[in-house]
Amino acid sequence: MDDSANPYASPVTEEVTTTTAAAWKVDGASILLKHATVLPAVDLVSGETDGEMVTMRVVRRPVAQAIPFLVITFSAIFLASFFDLELKFAELFPLVFLILLALRIFSSINPRSAAAVAWVHRNKNQLNKERKIKRVAGYLGIALAASITLLGFFIDQVGLKLSLELSAACLLGLFGLVVWRMIKRSPLRVRLASPGWLRISGIHPNALAQLANLDREQQQKFAQTEKFTRKVFTAYYHRYPMWAITLKNRNPLVFVIILLMKLLRSKQLEQDLYHHSEATPIELEKLPELLQTTIRDWLANHPTWQVIQAARALRPNGVVVSDNILLCSEDRAHVLGIQHVIVVPKPKSAWVSFSFYSRTNENLTLMTSSDRLLVSKMADFVGRTRKGTPDELFAQHLAWCSEFPPLLAAKDDSELLLHHRNHLEMMAAHFEKIGWHGPVREVF
Repeated sequence: MDDSANPYASPVTEEVTTTTAAAWKVDGASILLKHATVLPAVDLVSGETDGEMVTMRVVRRPVAQAIPFLVITFSAIFLASFFDLELKFAELFPLVFLILLALRIFSSINPRSAAAVAWVHRNKNQLNKERKIKRVAGYLGIALAASITLLGFFIDQVGLKLSLELSAACLLGLFGLVVWRMIKRSPLRVRLASPGWLRISGIHPNALAQLANLDREQQQKFAQTEKFTRKVFTAYYHRYPMWAITLKNRNPLVFVIILLMKLLRSKQLEQDLYHHSEATPIELEKLPELLQTTIRDWLANHPTWQVIQAARALRPNGVVVSDNILLCSEDRAHVLGIQHVIVVPKPKSAWVSFSFYSRTNENLTLMTSSDRLLVSKMADFVGRTRKGTPDELFAQHLAWCSEFPPLLAAKDDSELLLHHRNHLEMMAAHFEKIGWHGPVREVF
């Protein structure tokens, strides 16, 4: 977003210290953000909070990759000419490509050279207006540049004097566009504060005041509570199977980078997550529309079922929001868990998974799920993964349950929720045992 930033300049870094687990904080007239953090929905340029907001990605790298690339490339060309080698471009291109690929991979797996990324909000209407003006200015610049080129081609027909006058006018127009672009550039300035931290300055006073209030409220909440802590643990994604890390991404370069990060146990694939007990209740009306529609459709086809719990779990950096809904059958013998996960900077990336739970009179939990990650080998648990609609999954689950001892129905909703919490604790202990998750700890 900082168009004036020099990509070849060495960044000024500073030490950043925080007294809380907050992913962002107001620091004077600027904001500090941890890597992969989403700021609250406040337009940093206009200070507005009303209207539809869109997320914008900001990124800065501590080392300009073009520097070593240019040095190596020009060194190769110089040596080729010095030793009178006929090094053709067709032969040099694969070398240049490999160098670029190596630099890209190195910057991704090395925490000290990896980019720091964050997401900020802009008012959609205002952003569209700014982009429209920039597009018009871009078209005008192209027209002026094309006019200069055409005047050079048709100088004989136009005449030298008129051609020079028109070219000078076009150049003056281009110069004016450049000056206008510099004046109208985004006031936001983004730079690296230290590895893993971004500092954003040039924020609108109203936006800074609103964010400062939010930051102050959070600090007051910590101060008013004698011991306000939250349970977190570290997820070691480099120990996860590849299919769980890449998900549906089919980009071969991304796959190679993640594979190398996994093999090298990169710190970039380690992230703090909140414990499941940190999830907070949420009203059904505040759930995403996709999830509300899913619940309504299920209840319409199964009117005797009821919702017994709706909870929202967040990531510490605010990037991922997970809504978890529990429904049970009339006899409380079957439970349907619906999980809706959304990556905030990419709203269209939301996905929904369905899991059916049942318990036998031998205290054996049976699960049929569309989420492969939830089906693990644990004591007193048998699970399997299936594809299909919720109704198709439920039909397969019922047929499968008939192969086991009779099911045990819960006495009330409290017993169902207790069994569900015990199941989550069992899964957490299992993931910690196999090394995917670290131990739970408390942070302020």
